[in-house]
Amino acid sequence: MTTTPADSPIRILHLSDFHFSTRSQWDADPILRALAGFIAADAAENALYPDLVIITGDLAQSGKRNEYALARQWLEDLWPHLTRDPATPLPSDRLLLVPGNHDVDWNLIEPGARDAHQALLAAKTQDAVTDRLKSKDTRELLFKRHAAYLRFHGDWLKQRQSLPWWQRRIRLHNQDLHVAGLDSAWLAGGDDDSRLLLGTYQINQTVLHPKGEGGCDWRIALLHHPWASLAEFDRNDAQRTLHRHRDLILRGHLHEPDLFRIVPADPRRSCIEAAAGCCYSGKPYPNAFQWVELHRDPRRVLFHFRCWNQGDWQVDRNQPGCPEGTHTIDLPAAAGAVRSSPHPTRKADRQVDTHLPECPEGTHTVDLPAPADGPVQMPARHDTAPVPKPSAASPDGINSGLHMHRGRCRFRDGPRQDPDRHHPGLQPGLLLRAPTGRSRPAYPTRRQRPR
Repeated sequence: MTTTPADSPIRILHLSDFHFSTRSQWDADPILRALAGFIAADAAENALYPDLVIITGDLAQSGKRNEYALARQWLEDLWPHLTRDPATPLPSDRLLLVPGNHDVDWNLIEPGARDAHQALLAAKTQDAVTDRLKSKDTRELLFKRHAAYLRFHGDWLKQRQSLPWWQRRIRLHNQDLHVAGLDSAWLAGGDDDSRLLLGTYQINQTVLHPKGEGGCDWRIALLHHPWASLAEFDRNDAQRTLHRHRDLILRGHLHEPDLFRIVPADPRRSCIEAAAGCCYSGKPYPNAFQWVELHRDPRRVLFHFRCWNQGDWQVDRNQPGCPEGTHTIDLPAAAGAVRSSPHPTRKADRQVDTHLPECPEGTHTVDLPAPADGPVQMPARHDTAPVPKPSAASPDGINSGLHMHRGRCRFRDGPRQDPDRHHPGLQPGLLLRAPTGRSRPAYPTRRQRPR
């Protein structure tokens, strides 16, 4: 079926964590030049021309002006290739940007700003956060660390940016989006990023802005850090509010692509969180990015995963359950603003809680997909196995069950579940036997594992 502009999905190019720097330019340039070329080819070959380009933080390495000059040059080289006709490029305001902790110039953080940070963590109240942010002098003191970032953002948009957070309502393909751009790095100033704040003051000006209420087909939030980076007194309310009032949350920071869906009792509160991975951060991390498609009828979000592997950008087929490098999440039809049930007057004794959303009987059932073919079977380890002797069954001396897997970037939080689909010259999922006369472990030995 031919898709007309009116009913075509909204397409988003989600990038994060470039870390542009003059110090690492010698290493980053080949990867980022290849990234721009791959994005242009990918968009043309797969009809993925984006409506929005979203960068969720760490555009620079240390918040310096010369780093943003490198970023601007890269974006200007890419921009004409993001539409079918280079003569009619995307409007510049289709770049949606939020800062990360590397968009902070540590040298501009004055002692008074550090004292204010400590005072907020000690107070542990949103009132204290609001008092600081409502004060023009204190706000300027705290945001001074974002000086080069705000200048770059304002120059790109041709409009001065006084705050590092923002909200916009955008109409694309007969659909209305409300996008909240959050700054999770306004207190970042060191290697410890576990004591940051969003603040209800910021959330009320962005996520809960009146323009995001009623009539929106999609509600999106952008931020850099995961929830674990926020101080506890701020984290719980912020996470709950964003999950309730956003359909999609895009973020960065952890340098690993990630995707999961929040499924509450009330399906209208469903929320998807997606991390893009990093475009460049040196050799230890897997570079990656995503295309995101928002489909209205039926309502669903389609992700296309891409990664840098052995010198090439390519389809990422190693995301769990995504052998073709794509994944679709269905969402319920968009509803109006979700209203809270009033809290009941509690009696001293325990009783059934009938006031949770969509749980009038105090119960809720969540259906799960059928289990796979039993637990995941790990290939046998051969760290200490001797070289087998030739036999009639195995004349080359190699056990037919011994397979060679490339182990790069496969050791994450758990066992590897899928065959490597990125090895050059192999069909998806094809496994190699070890060469004749030599026995190699199925996975790196303890000494060989990356640390």
